[in-house]
Amino acid sequence: MNLNALLLGDRNEARRILTNLFSGWEVNATTSSMVIDALLDWTDADDMTTGTDEATEDYARIGKSGPRNGPFLRIEEVEQVRGWPELVKEAREGPRGADWRKKFTIFGNGQLSLMTADEDVIEAWLDLRPGTAANFMRARLGPDLIPGTQDDVVNLALLPATAATATNRISTGWGDLWRVTSTGSVGGVKRTLVALISRNPPMVRSRWVAEETGR
Repeated sequence: MNLNALLLGDRNEARRILTNLFSGWEVNATTSSMVIDALLDWTDADDMTTGTDEATEDYARIGKSGPRNGPFLRIEEVEQVRGWPELVKEAREGPRGADWRKKFTIFGNGQLSLMTADEDVIEAWLDLRPGTAANFMRARLGPDLIPGTQDDVVNLALLPATAATATNRISTGWGDLWRVTSTGSVGGVKRTLVALISRNPPMVRSRWVAEETGR
């Protein structure tokens, strides 16, 4: 999900999609609404507050610098947005254990790739109930049942009819952004390296490491 394109586009649509997504993560509604206001205020060009909390525009009141009043230059900048740490904590502790880094990017044309997006992102984008896209996701794996391989397939017939009418907001191809995951274990510690790599131009856009210990 291209966060810049979403926030700088139709504000009502951005609020709907993000509300759907955060609700699916079981983030508290108050936290969700406040963070969405803060995201919109961070990226819009004016100094007017979107909600009732003036701190979403005047970060000096909470001892921080910001907002940018423009698009994110690096996806990591989202961690500076008011309320984001609380949202991340609630999402991580929710039933899906959602990791926001796997959901957002600042690259791409703004359409959502049904070939690569996660189930919860697809459901939020298309305004579907949680679990509605489960059959679609299973079929997307293709005959080898391995994600991210050439036999993966997008079958719109397995999604509600509204998906077929959202052609201006979705794509069915691979897009220009690939997520590569590599996991290794040494001495009881498992480390997973994830990188987002663009094809045009070819370069690593973002990377992060998750570490688990069995001790």
